[in-house]
Amino acid sequence: MQKRLRFPPEPSSRGSSPRRGTSTVADNVPVTEPLRLQRCAVFIDGFNLYHGLKASSGRAHLWLDLEGLANDLLKPGQTLVSVTYFTAMVRDEPVALQRQDLYLQALEATCPKLEVIRGKFQRRTVHCHLCHSKRISYEEKETDVSLAVRLVEGAARNDFDIALLLSGDGDFVPAIQSARRLKPDLRVLAVFPPKRISDALRRAADANFVLGRGRVVNNQLPSIVHGPRGIITRPQHWQ
Repeated sequence: MQKRLRFPPEPSSRGSSPRRGTSTVADNVPVTEPLRLQRCAVFIDGFNLYHGLKASSGRAHLWLDLEGLANDLLKPGQTLVSVTYFTAMVRDEPVALQRQDLYLQALEATCPKLEVIRGKFQRRTVHCHLCHSKRISYEEKETDVSLAVRLVEGAARNDFDIALLLSGDGDFVPAIQSARRLKPDLRVLAVFPPKRISDALRRAADANFVLGRGRVVNNQLPSIVHGPRGIITRPQHWQ
C-alpha cells in the first residue's frame, strides 16, 4: 500500500503570526504616529513695529532679535518655518541709515530663518494751503505690497498652516481675505506692536494680542555681534 505524504500547511500571508522567538512589526504592537507640528510663518511690518516700539519705550529696545521674538510667540505644537521682515531704507539721513544698516547686518548674522525684504522711501513735497509753506516728506513704498503678496503667495503654495502678522495696519485685511480663499484652513494671528492696534485687523484675524514689553525686553540682540564682515556693535543711540 502506497504511503501518503503529508506536508505542513502553507503559512497564510494574511493574519499569520511570526514564529516564536522572533520580533517583527507584525507582533500587533501599536505604532504611534509622530505628532504633526503646525507650520508657522511670521510676517513683520518693520515700519509699524519700529514706530510702536519707539512710542512705547523710545530707542531702548530697537535692537530686537526678530527670530528670537518669533519663536517666543509660538505655542506648543507649532514650529517656525520662516520670518520675513519688511522694511524701507532711510533716505537723506546718513547717520540714521548707518544705524539701520548695522541692525540689518546683525539680524542677518544671528537669524538664519530671517529674510529681509527692502522697500524704499519716496520723497515728496507737501504744501500747506493755510500758510502757503512747503516741506519735504517721505512716504514708505513697496513694503506693504510686498508683505501682502508674500502672504497670499505662501497661502497658495501651502507653505504654512498659521500666518502670524506683526503689525497694526488694517490695510492688510484684503490680503488676509485673499489668503483664506486660497487656503480655507489657514489661521491668521495678529500681533499688535505697542500703541498700534487696528480694529479692522482684529476682526479679520482668528486671534489677536498686543506684543508685551516682557517679550520685547527678553529678545534683544547681544550688544556685540560677530558678522561675516566683522564685529557689529549696537549703536550708542539705541542704548
